[in-house]
Amino acid sequence: MVADSGTALTEFAANEFSDNEGAAVYVPTTMAGSLDADSTYASGNGTDAARVFNRDVQEDATWPGIPYHFDGSNHRIAGGAVTVEPAAQFTFGEGARITVFEGASFAAEGTSDAPITFEGATASPGHWQGINYRSTNPNNSLDNVEIAYGGANGWANVYLSGGAQASVTNSTLRDSATWGLYAEDGTTLDASNNTYENNAEGGVRTPQSG
Repeated sequence: MVADSGTALTEFAANEFSDNEGAAVYVPTTMAGSLDADSTYASGNGTDAARVFNRDVQEDATWPGIPYHFDGSNHRIAGGAVTVEPAAQFTFGEGARITVFEGASFAAEGTSDAPITFEGATASPGHWQGINYRSTNPNNSLDNVEIAYGGANGWANVYLSGGAQASVTNSTLRDSATWGLYAEDGTTLDASNNTYENNAEGGVRTPQSG
């Protein structure tokens, strides 16, 4: 299934996508919340995932706990509250990034039994850029997630800038080409009970650590 930008899915449930040469589905970022976890995306397709191309998200959305492949561009959450459900699995194309702008929030909260993963499509540090928070929304949260292979172009697996506020807890940040977690001066970071592994410049940089 291919959905062009500007289209809408008025109903989508319990579908099976199998044996397609391309991706199971190909949709814009604005339509990720229209998909569902009861559909089957990993069944012999060229890309066993919902492949997502960039369009600016402006409204509230819940992204279900399914496999995604985000194309290599800046996926901008420019408005609304985006929530990611447990067990979601994200892979990112070369140079991809999620940016959360002021006026928006991004919360990905997995569980110990169903963590959320964000990884480069290639297991190589710096394959993708990472998650960039530029929003001061107190609902920005990453909990029980694993993030790997970011840090392209001087970013980090998770990067706070522009006075952003976010919490990162109970998570693993690893194999970044720079930092696992980097917070610029003037940002507010709540980071606790995290594991940092094999990050080239260090595990975590906070405003307090300088």
